[in-house]
Amino acid sequence: MIPLSQSMIRLIHLADIISILNALFGFLAVLILILNSGLSNELQIRLAVTFIFLALLADGLDGIIARKKGIGPLGEYIEAMADMSSMVIAPALITLVLFQQSFLEKPFLQLLLVFVIILYLICGIIRLAAFHPLKHKETFLGLPASAATLTILIIGVFYASVLFIIPLMILISLLMVLPLPYPKPTGKINALTACLILISIILWDLFYTIGPMILLLCLFFYILIGPFIQHKKQRAMEQKRINS
Repeated sequence: MIPLSQSMIRLIHLADIISILNALFGFLAVLILILNSGLSNELQIRLAVTFIFLALLADGLDGIIARKKGIGPLGEYIEAMADMSSMVIAPALITLVLFQQSFLEKPFLQLLLVFVIILYLICGIIRLAAFHPLKHKETFLGLPASAATLTILIIGVFYASVLFIIPLMILISLLMVLPLPYPKPTGKINALTACLILISIILWDLFYTIGPMILLLCLFFYILIGPFIQHKKQRAMEQKRINS
């Protein structure tokens, strides 16, 4: 039980500060899209995506710090709210800004786009709220929000047609809440992912051929094959316990 006299600020740990930075990057991504700044649409999208990439890096960093320095009493709540900003609301708004112009003369498709964005928001909220109650040492239950965010951004911003993004978001949304086991990436894989994100930010003009293409291939492999790998690993561990 936390004493009532305890200061809120004193409950904040270093990992929580990084999580707040994650939330700030998500907010800046939203802000750059809704402000009438005079920037071109292309530059607005570029800046918004860059802020979300920085938020993903902060999300990975706060996990590293939490494992080394420990987690504060507010850590779980701050992390979930920060991820809500950068991995649910901001990607959903980017998708809307990207594709609403394509559907201006097609009201049905415009409504469908809004529906799938709402679906993504709902599934993202459920995924983040359930993360800590269903937390397991070696397994994610459901597709991690970070993987969902990267997939939607890379395909939506750089590769997808307007008709492809709708089924993609439906699939990604459902995978976040379905009880599919996904393996937790190792430290080396997380480091490689961070490097590819940094490459994508720095070498934006070469985005199509360097960081995002490798990231996208890894994401597809993880999304499609990850549950089978984790299921096989769990069966092997159960068999080992039975034999021992």
